[in-house]
Amino acid sequence: MYKDGWLHRDVSDGNVLLLPEPEIRKPLTWFECTKNLTKCVGVISDGDQAIRWRELDRKLEKHRSGTLPYISRRVLKAWNTRQPVLHTFADDLESFFWVILCVLLNIGHERK
Repeated sequence: MYKDGWLHRDVSDGNVLLLPEPEIRKPLTWFECTKNLTKCVGVISDGDQAIRWRELDRKLEKHRSGTLPYISRRVLKAWNTRQPVLHTFADDLESFFWVILCVLLNIGHERK
């Protein structure tokens, strides 16, 4: 998403969906980074908070978006101190980290 200029701003375990088996899918013509992909192994959903990072409007700094357990520490700190914050690619990346960590911890817990 970032490669095509997008920030998701609400990465969570409910928005990152893995398929049981890879599926052949037609690439999205409007989404540049998918042009060379044919096998789909997962889907990122719920893009209603997604914005083009190149077109960020400073008015959005006060707008909150995200799912609490997966929000980056930087954004949480800004919210807690009531400071405006501009969501970045690093915040989305940290959210993916929290999703992966929670999934791994849950898998380990379920196997015991």
